[in-house]
Amino acid sequence: MKKGTKLGLGCSLALVGIITLSGCTASFCSAKDKANILYAFDYGVTQYMSMEEAEADSSIDVNKISPLEIDGYTFDDVYYYADINNSECVTDIILSAVDAGMREPSLEYFRLMDQVVLTHAFEAALSETDDEILSKTNLPEDGVYSAQNIRDVLDNYGYIKFYDSSAERSLDAELWANWYDYTEEVRLMITNIDDYPDADFIDYYVSTQNSNISSYRSCLSVSGGEYGYYGYGSNKGPVSIEAKTYRYSWNIGFFTGLLVYPIGWCMDKMVEGFVGLGLNIENGVPQILALIFMTLIVRIIMSLITFRSTLANQKMNALQPEMAKIQQKYPNSNTSQRERQLLAAEQQKLYKKYHINPMMSMLVMIVQFPVFLCVWGALQGSAYLSTGTFLGMMLSETISSILFNGANWSAPYGAVTALVIFILMAGAQVFQMLLPRILQRGNMKKVSKTGKNPGQTQQQNRMKIFQWVMLAMIIIMGFFLVSAMCIYWFLGALIGCLTTWIMDIIGKRNIRNIRVKDAHVKSSKNK
Repeated sequence: MKKGTKLGLGCSLALVGIITLSGCTASFCSAKDKANILYAFDYGVTQYMSMEEAEADSSIDVNKISPLEIDGYTFDDVYYYADINNSECVTDIILSAVDAGMREPSLEYFRLMDQVVLTHAFEAALSETDDEILSKTNLPEDGVYSAQNIRDVLDNYGYIKFYDSSAERSLDAELWANWYDYTEEVRLMITNIDDYPDADFIDYYVSTQNSNISSYRSCLSVSGGEYGYYGYGSNKGPVSIEAKTYRYSWNIGFFTGLLVYPIGWCMDKMVEGFVGLGLNIENGVPQILALIFMTLIVRIIMSLITFRSTLANQKMNALQPEMAKIQQKYPNSNTSQRERQLLAAEQQKLYKKYHINPMMSMLVMIVQFPVFLCVWGALQGSAYLSTGTFLGMMLSETISSILFNGANWSAPYGAVTALVIFILMAGAQVFQMLLPRILQRGNMKKVSKTGKNPGQTQQQNRMKIFQWVMLAMIIIMGFFLVSAMCIYWFLGALIGCLTTWIMDIIGKRNIRNIRVKDAHVKSSKNK
């Protein structure tokens, strides 16, 4: 292959990769989704309770609770207890900010912020028209609200603390717009300016929270609902994720609309189908079954699309004995221009005889790379795959975080499950890489080991080093992947091994048929 051709193909492949990466792995989380996740991190420092609940909670001093009052309205038997320690996230942000030399806002600022958020949340709840959401808040018509009503309202509308709900569509909403507005409201309410956060703390809080949620992208949901496992420290749970439309996906990117969303849609429907059969989504079985079927379907489709090119690769592997004999005839091809040309000519003759186009291997990479990346983006973005547990292992947690959390090594032993899956994934990836070499070694048994071509040996050694480096990167990445994606890599490697073995059999049979046909032709000519 000419250097210009190689360079052109390399640039084309790189361009496809850049375009694909820009859309396939993009986050499906809308501004409203991010606001819900943010509220799971910072739900405020105020607890709302009845007097009976306060007296039953030994961690609360009933002398420090106060009757809840909003805009002059005093709630019947609803009290609040404000304490910075009620929010692990806020506590850690304050400690880090103080360590960095910033001024610490007072408890009064955070208490008033919670009051402002509750006021706006109630306004949103009272103006709601969606029957499904109204049933969740279950506000009494007589206007006598209990502590549970307060908590329900915040659970369903607390996200407006960060989300500009006045926008027509969540895609156009500005994240943090309400938070800045509410902070300004608090500034007008506060009496001591030293209680109010300075500009440095405000910037630090926003950047820290954006960093906290930056890695979350599992918001691809067709139906919408409660998904995932979000929050800070010990306070984590599912949050509301909006339903995503096909049109929404096209606004993210070309490949997202073309492939990622349809794959995610199929994943959603499979999980819902398994749930409809009576399987419990909380134990992860519907998700794992859907993941298995999705991986099988994609691999089968890709095998059909790239059948000819994959067959060409396997035929090339099966022809290694003949290729080795040709290479042995030209041991100086790496230094001699004439031997290099003769070697290339004989190789081309061999390829032509067995109907092999070496360029087809490039086609496999160009086609497979964007497709598998789109599958990766769809599965990584799937809201269902961030929900539930499998044998004690949280599907939304990374393998590393599960293994390094000591609590996961006790019942229900999620760390043991994670370790087993990681070992299986790593072993399957190693076997998938070695399988072509094992099959090739069987083909080479009858070839003399003397007279090797130094140029070809050097090229093979470089290829081996590259493969091992790539394998090491995959295993390291798998260690920091969410467990659901680690399972996907394990399944993909198993199917890849099976495909390689089947295609090797087909390739050898194809070559054998060509040789038989060629022998018949020669026999006929001799007669």
